[in-house]
Amino acid sequence: MMIGLSCGCGYNKEFSIGVGMMWGDLFELPLKAGGFVSLRKLLSDRAEYDLVKMLLEEKRGKCADYGQALFRCPKCRTFTERFHYLIEYPGGRYSRACDCGKCGAALEVIPCGDEDGDGPDFSAYPCPKCGKPLSGGIVGMWD
Repeated sequence: MMIGLSCGCGYNKEFSIGVGMMWGDLFELPLKAGGFVSLRKLLSDRAEYDLVKMLLEEKRGKCADYGQALFRCPKCRTFTERFHYLIEYPGGRYSRACDCGKCGAALEVIPCGDEDGDGPDFSAYPCPKCGKPLSGGIVGMWD
């Protein structure tokens, strides 16, 4: 889905959120095919790839959620979309950590619901440009 955020000051951005056809069954096919080719291309950091592979294979982990997600920086209020995943395994959970490209602070995932839901109340978030409450919601589909 596409999420649109806007403010009276002129801030206006759209973000592609979710799985769509772009990621398909990314965490299932590599295991069935005996390799992790798709996942390796996506996770450029070798240490992260090795950790995810170990959690899936050795810890019998399952990917509980993955796809493009909306992130917000609590420090500079910037919004961005990034690939995100959550792996659950006996005794724990692991999700990808992302840092703000602008200021380096840890980004927070903004839950956006799904196509059938209303999504979050974006007025609870200040505009990155002027600080006033944002308006926003689902504006369409991206695939």
